[in-house]
Amino acid sequence: MFNNSLPIVVLACLASAAHAACPAPPANLDIKAEFADPAKHRVYRDGIWAVWYHPSFFVVADARLVANRLKDVRCKTVAELGLKDPPNLADNTAVNIYVYDPRGGDGFENGWGNGVGTNIFDHPYMTLPAGAHEDIANLDHEGFHIFQYASDAPGYEYSGDSGWFIEATA
Repeated sequence: MFNNSLPIVVLACLASAAHAACPAPPANLDIKAEFADPAKHRVYRDGIWAVWYHPSFFVVADARLVANRLKDVRCKTVAELGLKDPPNLADNTAVNIYVYDPRGGDGFENGWGNGVGTNIFDHPYMTLPAGAHEDIANLDHEGFHIFQYASDAPGYEYSGDSGWFIEATA
């Protein structure tokens, strides 16, 4: 179950939602990682997630923690709240999560923040600076954004004044 840092409306939905079985992740998802270099970075794969990290800064246990929490987020959002999987899966591609050191030196982009973006493949990806990758409330929040990604109902696209709604519901 999510922790108490989630907005009350989301907690109420989770509490009242029927406990549906988690959907099985597609098998053998490809990895298309715009921001990782397999010669420098390691990837931990679990379900729909590909968690990238530099072995000099992080260990596989960090990536495992991130993937395990995001698997829980997927189960709650897709099975219980009825949100859709991100478009990555329709393209048979894993969702990339980049755990990075904001001080640099790990081979990832400089100037990243904590959040969800769109890569050149038109897929969402997540960036997590050191520390944020261990914050369960942060993983719940940013993970929920992955499943809000379409946000294509009129008035709910993440732009202009409507962006606050997406943030408030995550």
